[in-house]
Amino acid sequence: MSKPASEILKAEALDASGKTAVAYEKLKLFYASEPDPALYKPLLQYGSKLNKSIAEIDKDIWFVRDTMSKPATPFDLKKYIGNGSISLDDCKGKVVLITYWFPGCGPCRGEFPHFENVVRKFRNKDFLYVGINIVPEQNAYVVPFMKSSHYSFIPIEDFPDRKKGNLDNRGAAPVNFLLDQKGNIVFSRFRTNEHNEQVLEEMISSLLRRGNKK
Repeated sequence: MSKPASEILKAEALDASGKTAVAYEKLKLFYASEPDPALYKPLLQYGSKLNKSIAEIDKDIWFVRDTMSKPATPFDLKKYIGNGSISLDDCKGKVVLITYWFPGCGPCRGEFPHFENVVRKFRNKDFLYVGINIVPEQNAYVVPFMKSSHYSFIPIEDFPDRKKGNLDNRGAAPVNFLLDQKGNIVFSRFRTNEHNEQVLEEMISSLLRRGNKK
């Protein structure tokens, strides 16, 4: 059983025992960090039973996200294709998907097609997709990989002993972060596969929608 399905069953049991407020709170917390569409309908159901409007439910969700989000640690990393670098300041005003990867990373290669299925829906939007190569020994393979795969992320180069702060991948790949238009980390350390592409799509969409309202 998937984690969202498990959370829905737990919420149903709480609601059935008269603990609708607890069911709502638990689903709200889970949905705020992992916005699976399957969770939204029961979240609205329990919110309605508590006399909350859709706007109030949305406000509750964003209160959780705003409480947990943190300004991302600045970075300035060299691009493999074209001149110059990409910094956190360059990303301001855009929703940014950051993935740590390297050309020989099997799990990265497994995740990339699912990222592509999602991110291609956000062409011509205020959205940026970058991939930080963590293995400098494989630098020579980055550009050939990009040309053969036609993936849409911008490859940038990490360097040893960089102070990564709260964007630290701890030497692992793939590790993913999603930043809002102000450079805050809102979603982190998630994985995308054939079963949950809609979760990443909603993550990006929710950040874009909110940014457009401000």
